[in-house]
Amino acid sequence: GWFFGEVVAASLRVLAVMLLPVRKPTPGIVKVHLYDLTETEETLLVILVALTPDTILMAINRDRGDVYVYGMFVNNDSEAFRE
Repeated sequence: GWFFGEVVAASLRVLAVMLLPVRKPTPGIVKVHLYDLTETEETLLVILVALTPDTILMAINRDRGDVYVYGMFVNNDSEAFRE
């Protein structure tokens, strides 16, 4: 339920950018540490990021245990985006 709500909210943000040229996206790239997730949890995280309309998974570094995520609305607040 929570993820479905996040997908709807992200879809509305992307739609607002397309329909209202006044609202400008502030994109960014954020490194997210995986905190010793299992391989299954990592896979689930990658799938959820891929399904969210305003994010793209750019790189996975399994040796260091982190991923790089592009976000359309980072708004210069990488901590909030990371959460």
